[in-house]
Amino acid sequence: MSDLAAGSARAASGGAERLPLVTLAGLAIAFAAFGLLVFRGALTGPFISDDSLLIQTNPFLARPLTELVPAVFAPAGEARHYAGGNYAPVMHLAHAVEGRLFHGDTRGYHYVNVLVHALNGALLAALLLRAGLPRGACLAASALFVFHPANVEVVAWISQLRTLLAMAGALGALYLLPVSPLASAALFAIGLLAKASASFALPMAAVFVWASWRRGETVRRETLGVALWLAVLLVYAPIQLPVFSSMSRAIGDPYPDLGIHVRSILAIFARYLAMAATGYGTSAYHEPEPVHAWLDPWWLAGLVASLCLGARIAWTLRRADPEAGWWLGALAAHAPVSQVLPFMFGMGDRYLYFTLPGLIGGACLAGKQLAQRASLRAQLPLLSRAALAVALLWVGAFAWQSSRRAPLWQHEGYLLQDAAAHYPDGAVGHYVRAVLALEHRDPDTALAELRESAARGGSFAHPFYGDPWLTPLHGDPRYQQLIRDVAQMEIDAARARPPVTQAQLSILANSHYLHGDLDVAIELLERCAREGGPLQADALRLADRIRREKNGLVTTGPFSAVPKTGAKPIFDFPSGRPLGPDEWPEP
Repeated sequence: MSDLAAGSARAASGGAERLPLVTLAGLAIAFAAFGLLVFRGALTGPFISDDSLLIQTNPFLARPLTELVPAVFAPAGEARHYAGGNYAPVMHLAHAVEGRLFHGDTRGYHYVNVLVHALNGALLAALLLRAGLPRGACLAASALFVFHPANVEVVAWISQLRTLLAMAGALGALYLLPVSPLASAALFAIGLLAKASASFALPMAAVFVWASWRRGETVRRETLGVALWLAVLLVYAPIQLPVFSSMSRAIGDPYPDLGIHVRSILAIFARYLAMAATGYGTSAYHEPEPVHAWLDPWWLAGLVASLCLGARIAWTLRRADPEAGWWLGALAAHAPVSQVLPFMFGMGDRYLYFTLPGLIGGACLAGKQLAQRASLRAQLPLLSRAALAVALLWVGAFAWQSSRRAPLWQHEGYLLQDAAAHYPDGAVGHYVRAVLALEHRDPDTALAELRESAARGGSFAHPFYGDPWLTPLHGDPRYQQLIRDVAQMEIDAARARPPVTQAQLSILANSHYLHGDLDVAIELLERCAREGGPLQADALRLADRIRREKNGLVTTGPFSAVPKTGAKPIFDFPSGRPLGPDEWPEP
């Protein structure tokens, strides 16, 4: 309590207000209550996509805690394979606890996501208050974050709990930095061990401490805290960094030359800024094209925005203004997803989650400073009320957008429709048009669309073949060759990132089966079974079935019956057909 009192006194002496813990908790509860209302359309949604690997087929989650804890904290342990190769022990532990509490009932998982997201909003409000913003501005700004439509993906996607926990660790560490260096460093470590993106908070903290020192304040405690954070990061980085380079190597270079690469980076930056400010461009799956044209408006907007932001950062740093910390935090959060090192999914709503606090804080502090410097000091109260009214309308618009997007997470088919609507020339868009073409009995168009989908990255032989609405094509030799070609693409991709988890092994086994490599498929399924876990029985059954097929004991082949390897088809639609936007469920 003495540390807390001392920290509060120091904050007060610096002219900033500190949010009491009771008020912080009350604000988090209020955000959670409204969040349950806004995100209610997603609260009964199922496990989707990555949830299968991270939760449903993760064999570590069911282990006794005495086995689970050492297994997930082992830097080179097998648990990393069930986190996409990432070192994320906090994620495993959180899902293990959820599994024991909810026993597969997804509603509990969704409620946890809403609660942690609400806590993050309250922590952001506390940090903005400490930065010197009025209470009303802090409330409105944090509400913009809580109800931002880009954050629906993080809240509604169950396995994105790792993102929410990483943000909670980062913001909690910043909140406790003036109070307790050890507690602050512990929270920073927890954030990193949930997701590496929590590292965005370190440059923020460093600039805040440096600016306080330049103002003549005593910052021994904060300096110790930042030093501990840095030590934590230096221990963590060698464990995690190889994952990023391997992800980049796995997809090769999607940009033909350096100019296209740079323009694409700036275009993505502009798209994220537009999304942050307005919610424009949110999509279930993003597939932005590389920027070939020199007059492309997105890359030009990104160039102008980056120059303006760079100038603002330089100016605030020269003045030792804490505002610079918020902008640098936003850039640090954006850097890993900027496509400087390309990775498979070039954009995602969820990638904006760590950038938003820095953008919101920087914009609010810049606006406050602009109003104070303008010759309108006498009108500041009136301007403040007007700005607050505009902000509340903004919050309402964001909440409405979020409530409209939340029901998309009731079924992966809705997400596919959303992606096809925003990126009609992407892999998903071509796939959706293939299914629609078959509804109109046009197999030629369907095959052309499927081949285009595969060429644009939709190289998933198992869902292509597993979708029952592609069944009319099964007897077409052109379709059979397409499946073999797509299966070969998956086999080639596996050479860059060899499969290690049960789900990955079963998917690759299916690709080899569809390609006609029955011996390899049997070997992979037997290896899958030896791994243990939830797919063991299915793998043994399928290996035996393929062995009997190979020996002529059964006559079914790849184009008359597809083996079920336990992997849920990615391309799936409610009621077996694509739904138009007018058919999506109402929030």
